[in-house]
Amino acid sequence: MSALMDLLDVTCGPSDTWRGLGGGPVGKRAYGGQLAAQALAAASATVDVVKAPTNMHVQFLRGGEAGEPVDYTVERVF
Repeated sequence: MSALMDLLDVTCGPSDTWRGLGGGPVGKRAYGGQLAAQALAAASATVDVVKAPTNMHVQFLRGGEAGEPVDYTVERVF
């Protein structure tokens, strides 16, 4: 279970940036569910616990590399 949690977790970087681990073999397509979970984790980490996200909409415009880490930037709107 901890290997799964590591794949879904993100680490904090400077100024609302986050990095998630890549999962899967190098040269293959990234799994969209992992990217969505990491994006939600990054967004959740920028707000108070009482303001946790209640809805999410995701569109993947192109494929990503499975073995590469993914960088997320959160824009605080409100």
